[in-house]
Amino acid sequence: MEEHAAVAVSGPAEASSSVAETTITIVGAGPIGLELAMALRINAVPFIQLEAGSLASTIEWYPPQTCFHSPASSIALEGFRFQTSGAAPPTREEYLAYLRAAALHHRLNVRTHERVTRLSRTGAGSYELQTQRLDGVECRIRSDYVVLATGGMHAPRMLGIPGEELAHVSHYFQGPHPYFQRRLLVVGGGNSAVEAALRCANAGAEVTLCHRSAALDTSVVKPWLVKDLDRAFCEGRIALLPNTRLERIEPRRVELARSDMTDGRSVRFERAADFVLLMTGYVQKPDIFQLAGIETSGPERKPLLNDAMRSSDPGVYVVGTATAGTQHGKFRTLIETCHAHVPRVVKDVLRRTRKCGQALSQATALPGPDRRPLARDERLRRALAGMEVDRPPASFWLHFPAAQRIGRAAIEAHVEYARETGVDFLKVMNEQPYQPGVDIRRPEDWRKLRPAPLSASFFQEQLRQLDALLHAVPDNLWLVTTIRNPLQSNATDTAGKLASAHLREDPQAVSQGLSAIAESLAHFAEACIAAGAKGIYFSAKGGESERLPEDVFLEHVRPHDLTVLQAIEDMGELNLLHICGTGVRLHNYRDYPAHAVNWAVDKNALSLAEGRELFGRTVVGGLDNRGVMVDGSPQRIASAVRRIVAQHGPRGLIVGADCTLPTDIDWSRVRTAVTATELWDRDAPLEATS
Repeated sequence: MEEHAAVAVSGPAEASSSVAETTITIVGAGPIGLELAMALRINAVPFIQLEAGSLASTIEWYPPQTCFHSPASSIALEGFRFQTSGAAPPTREEYLAYLRAAALHHRLNVRTHERVTRLSRTGAGSYELQTQRLDGVECRIRSDYVVLATGGMHAPRMLGIPGEELAHVSHYFQGPHPYFQRRLLVVGGGNSAVEAALRCANAGAEVTLCHRSAALDTSVVKPWLVKDLDRAFCEGRIALLPNTRLERIEPRRVELARSDMTDGRSVRFERAADFVLLMTGYVQKPDIFQLAGIETSGPERKPLLNDAMRSSDPGVYVVGTATAGTQHGKFRTLIETCHAHVPRVVKDVLRRTRKCGQALSQATALPGPDRRPLARDERLRRALAGMEVDRPPASFWLHFPAAQRIGRAAIEAHVEYARETGVDFLKVMNEQPYQPGVDIRRPEDWRKLRPAPLSASFFQEQLRQLDALLHAVPDNLWLVTTIRNPLQSNATDTAGKLASAHLREDPQAVSQGLSAIAESLAHFAEACIAAGAKGIYFSAKGGESERLPEDVFLEHVRPHDLTVLQAIEDMGELNLLHICGTGVRLHNYRDYPAHAVNWAVDKNALSLAEGRELFGRTVVGGLDNRGVMVDGSPQRIASAVRRIVAQHGPRGLIVGADCTLPTDIDWSRVRTAVTATELWDRDAPLEATS
């Protein structure tokens, strides 16, 4: 990523008279820039890759031993496995080593420490870039297309206060050692500030955390950091200054202003400080966008892009976190959410350069009759992005027999089912119900509920099962773990019937209990994805017209559903919303955050095509879970699948059932349905399915 200025060499720069010519110039060599370079090399598209700093320079200045919040599988580059030493998320050092290995393996000749100083269009419609190398030599590149993979964190967000430039002040945390037995003021309220404060306090620094708000935003700071910080406050290892702004920095002291929440006045005071860490975030410099002459919008200065990642200048693409401009607060555009940018760009470039007839890679192109099919994970990524696929993905799920629902037997059943059916993703059937710890008999009993800790046995058993499955299935088979919404999660209830009855009597009491359950499920959902699940299958009940009045659902069920889904909104790749029931007011779910939606098509009188328009995302299903899948011949099952795909179209579709299949169904029926997706466009006559 193009983040830091290259080191200047004194003396006049030696200009290079030759002009290098290529098809694409990639500006930036962070993870997505490297992933794009790998895909272009596989497809024999000429390119030059430039990086103003060192390889993945933004990640290079992460603090030593910083752990990513995402598992290795989520930040791995397509086509190059990232294998770490344990189940924990990778560290900065491990990821940098992985990126170097990927560049070497794919023979990527990244021109590091070479900054773009000029970018302009030529009369022939191509682009000319002028660059400056580390030694001061200026070079020129002529390119048909330019891809900006420059990241979103180029420079620290400055406070603009006196003393910010002093030597004992830093916007970059490079480890706790320099602050041992020194008075340190940390400014900020995000993950970086909290982690720096904790690490320095643990290393023997006298730490004060200054934050301009009354409390930390727990929707931004990771839950485990909040827990550790609360403990540090209680133990007196970190002092907190809420509602406080830093006004001036001087050697060995700072001036601050605390807001009075009652009358709005500020009280100014001083505090001793040997060092100051300004963890106030980072901004994207618009320089490269201005050089390219592309349009941006909003205060974030997000580049305006179409579905192919083209900017307002059709020859300039933008990929990776650069697409978000400067992100404020909770980051929503991350490495793991940007993998889909690569096939979009490559496909568009191949089409425009008329190379689509060449043999293309699994990662970027659609296979024809004489080519290998897409890998399962890439097929799913394309389907979720609404892109063209070799065939629509398909998946079905069922409850295994009682003897195979927990422990080793459950793991073996899942693995065998995936192998026998060929599903494109595997739904992990979590059969450990939520234990509220309260015997709920009356509506007022719901008020007694407290959030269950992640250490609870029913959560830990499911996490152990998930970990075992991750080691037992192929890398490209996504695991999506099941979570029932708070309404139906209580083990003393049956599908939320008791909660629904109590909601009619005392909605406030039940809502209080559901809030406690939702908080627990949100932490569990985050833990599942952090452990390696590709997403969550969220089963939502409560929206049926005969179950609850609409106003009760909107006020006392929906908010708790959103607590869980919003916690993982920026995590995973396949968070699947299953809207359970008949006669559901489906419009109340249209803004639930999820990558795909599943519902009973016939029982709710909403077709897949209509659902895709309503929800605006990939749809899952089409087959009645108690219909042709149970009593139809193989020919009728195949015809039903082909009809679904023909009616909806192959894009933005994952073929499946409306709900869970019967436990005793013959698995060969599932295999037939999955295989039928390969034949959806054949001319064989369709058989009647009703």
